Amino acid sequence: QQQVAAERGVMQTPVLELSKWKGEDILLAIKPSEPRKALIDVDEPTTIASAAPSTSSPSAQSHSLAAGTIPDVSGLWVGSNGVKYNYWQKGRSIGWEMPEMNEVCRGMISEDGKMQASQWSGTNNGAGTAIIDTDGSGRAMKMTCNDGVVLIRPEMLALAQANGQQALSAQTSVTAIAPQVQGNWMGSNGAKYKVWQKGTSFGWKNPKFNEVGMGQINPDGKSGSCTWTGPAANSCTFVIEFDGSGKPQRMVTNLGSAMSRMD
Repeated sequence: QQQVAAERGVMQTPVLELSKWKGEDILLAIKPSEPRKALIDVDEPTTIASAAPSTSSPSAQSHSLAAGTIPDVSGLWVGSNGVKYNYWQKGRSIGWEMPEMNEVCRGMISEDGKMQASQWSGTNNGAGTAIIDTDGSGRAMKMTCNDGVVLIRPEMLALAQANGQQALSAQTSVTAIAPQVQGNWMGSNGAKYKVWQKGTSFGWKNPKFNEVGMGQINPDGKSGSCTWTGPAANSCTFVIEFDGSGKPQRMVTNLGSAMSRMD
């Protein structure tokens, strides 16, 4: 999967080639000779509701779940990294897809319902855990990830903003206005880059160099880090330089290279 993403900038899609096949029909599904339990349930996504919707004001206070109760994490979430997530859920299995970022996530809620563990792959690969906070009805309202990212429900964010309060702590507050780096850039290597952006996350594809990049803007809005795959795979940190209107014009890396805005 990583190789296909690096070389073609797309997710791998299996193709069955039968034009040169001679013989009986190919069997695509047979009984496994040594069946083993999967690390993560990968059933087809199906949204469920494990608890009745709460009629009270949204909150993320910690509530004890009854034995066997599965918290409801399905639906929309807003991350402190500026990214929106739409979770599906089937029993304890959860996940999300982001086609625009070539990313797929699959996870599992713990037996006690207080934590979830996930793995994601695509442009950016990784794994992590998150503590789940629920409301009185058992609906998950906040997930605090081990990498510092905090996910909350959109209604919690809206309520906090309406009351002039911070929805998250200062260290993990949602970036309301992230510098806009989306657009066309010219690298000091003479290559052109078309950068996409979602919140504080951004990335690019450069088929000419078999390169796929993924980056993150820091909370200060003035610096960040990124990594890329391909023959010249590497990672770096960078500082953003702005024009008089506050629009990003250059990104200067710790490697001595730079990118300049073209539009």
